[in-house]
Amino acid sequence: MKKREVLKLVLEAMQGMGIELSKINIQKIIFFLEDVDVPVYFKYDVYLYGPYSHELQEELDDMVFWDELEKEDNSKYKIEPDPTGTQEENKIDTELQDKIKESIRDFSEIVDGSFSFDNVEIAGTLLYCIRALENYDIEPDKENVIEEFKKWKGSKYPTNKIETIYKKITDKGLIRNTAD
Repeated sequence: MKKREVLKLVLEAMQGMGIELSKINIQKIIFFLEDVDVPVYFKYDVYLYGPYSHELQEELDDMVFWDELEKEDNSKYKIEPDPTGTQEENKIDTELQDKIKESIRDFSEIVDGSFSFDNVEIAGTLLYCIRALENYDIEPDKENVIEEFKKWKGSKYPTNKIETIYKKITDKGLIRNTAD
């Protein structure tokens, strides 16, 4: 299945769930989906607002160019769902559709259903920090993760807000090696 087909499915699911198709929501949800093993296959790097994929942004821009996606303003999109329920060449696997929707619901729970810029940025950056610590064999416990987060973001966000979202991430079982 092609990357673009999966991306269209994600965008349709987000829009169908009432999640605004803003640049940050798309970036962070796709990052989250990749992290929970949904095959979206976009490479992410550290950027100003946490994990960011230039490759994903290029794909969105291409979709706008080819009229597969409508750009409503500088940072919001709209997609017209395929009325047949199929993608151009391949039918989307029902199991994949369900995994995408379930994973988006999980992300929504992590941000308490509030897709504010701050909540989405905190959640994406925390998850990125957790993976960075795991990659360096540093225990991604609450103290280490918050310390790493603050190295990246300084005191921009209150510690209690960071801790709340960290707890929701751990409650979802998204930390792979922790004693917390």
